[in-house]
Amino acid sequence: MFDYDDVGGKIKNLAKSSFWVEAICTIVAGFIILADNGFKDGWWGILIIIGGPLVAWVASWILYGFGEIVDKLCTIEKNTSMIYKPTELNDAREKYESKIRQKKEIEEKKVDIQKRKEAEVKKLKSLVGTSNAQSVKMCPYCGENVSSNKCEMCGKSNFLFDSNK
Repeated sequence: MFDYDDVGGKIKNLAKSSFWVEAICTIVAGFIILADNGFKDGWWGILIIIGGPLVAWVASWILYGFGEIVDKLCTIEKNTSMIYKPTELNDAREKYESKIRQKKEIEEKKVDIQKRKEAEVKKLKSLVGTSNAQSVKMCPYCGENVSSNKCEMCGKSNFLFDSNK
């Protein structure tokens, strides 16, 4: 009885029931006036019998309209609450921005690694120099001069380059 579910529907039912109570009361009042005055001033009774329910009907529109507004507002709130949830939107935005930051960091690391590789190559080339024999090779990891495709010092292979290039 005192729950607050479907308030708009309850307001509309109140408007309907108040119309019927007012209409019945005005009809009864009209007959009482007709009977009391003995039909000499009967036009007042007839006016109340006809006009009373009409006035009650028009007056109930205001209350019924308010109930309708409450109903529609609840429906709109229910429908739009599923569309927009600020916390979910912010979470999605943060995940997107985090992925973009991660991609930028990876790209920066790749550029940094490439620059370091180029610097190491320059450093190794400067250590070997161009005056040495043309077949001198150096291991980029330990800096040892090697004559085959495998470094005897660190054991790495296939990472050797010709220092005269």
